[in-house]
Amino acid sequence: SSGINAEYGVHPTKDDLQQWVRHQADKFCQKYLSDDTDQNTAPTVLDIISNAVTQLSTITETRDAELPLKQIKALLVDTEENNPGTLSSFELLHAGLIETLLKFLTPQPSDRETDVLQRVIKLLEVFVFNERNEFDPVPFTSLFHKVQQCLAQVEHFPVKVNDGLGDSLSKVMSTYQIKCLLRKNPDNANSNIRQWGSGTVKVDPLAYVQALEKYLLSRGYCREEEEGRESSSDVSEEEDRIVSRQQSSPAATS
Repeated sequence: SSGINAEYGVHPTKDDLQQWVRHQADKFCQKYLSDDTDQNTAPTVLDIISNAVTQLSTITETRDAELPLKQIKALLVDTEENNPGTLSSFELLHAGLIETLLKFLTPQPSDRETDVLQRVIKLLEVFVFNERNEFDPVPFTSLFHKVQQCLAQVEHFPVKVNDGLGDSLSKVMSTYQIKCLLRKNPDNANSNIRQWGSGTVKVDPLAYVQALEKYLLSRGYCREEEEGRESSSDVSEEEDRIVSRQQSSPAATS
């Protein structure tokens, strides 16, 4: 506030404040985001992982994947050993690691017959064997856990957040539910998987998509009809919450 007062007086107008904010933003961009920023500045974890993921996503030959895969491996090992928790799921998702790995490990339209197998082998060579060609599964285990964390983060249902709830926040989180209208995947229109026909289902806001999938699977909605239905007694405690919410509330079914 002292900077504003010195420049615009004790009682700056709204236009003065807007001009001051723009001026400060310009100074910030010039100092930290300009192309002239000191190139010797140490890259962040996000910079390193983003650069490696970008390289991996643009390769045309499997042999070219070794360098970016080794960079990803080195970063995972270093953060796990020296700075646990510094490489977050958000950073991996922001860098596009999941999409790039999915593309790298699955068939693509331009692939030759053995390309996918070669890429899988290359990934295992880098992450399962060390520099002395000795078996070392720790880096691969670390990668697997990070991918799991990323999937867990993106599988959450969207949750509405209200500011200023104070002590009532826990009450809102425990009572607010998401209404889901389940529909069969149009791509499976010709399959024997049954269409859900019991109306909307109320789901706890912090439940995983996987819990809903298990709920449907236990009732035979996610498999071929010939296999028959499973007993509802196999439903887990979390899935039971979904069922009870659906049955106890009139708004849960139509």
